[in-house]
Amino acid sequence: MSSKYEATGGAELVCEEVVKRVFRELQESGVAEESAFESATTVYRLHHPEVPEREARFRIAEWLG
Repeated sequence: MSSKYEATGGAELVCEEVVKRVFRELQESGVAEESAFESATTVYRLHHPEVPEREARFRIAEWLG
């Protein structure tokens, strides 16, 4: 997904890895999928407040595939 909000280079890759780790670790500890997704979205948006929430959700869903 490409947009004017998309970060470039290694920074985006780091964010993707952090989001995936948050989601995975929460699920491994028994947190429901929806709650783990919300938490991952919150972490992403704390670092990228310029990205609209809807776009952030689509990006994260894509990463978690």
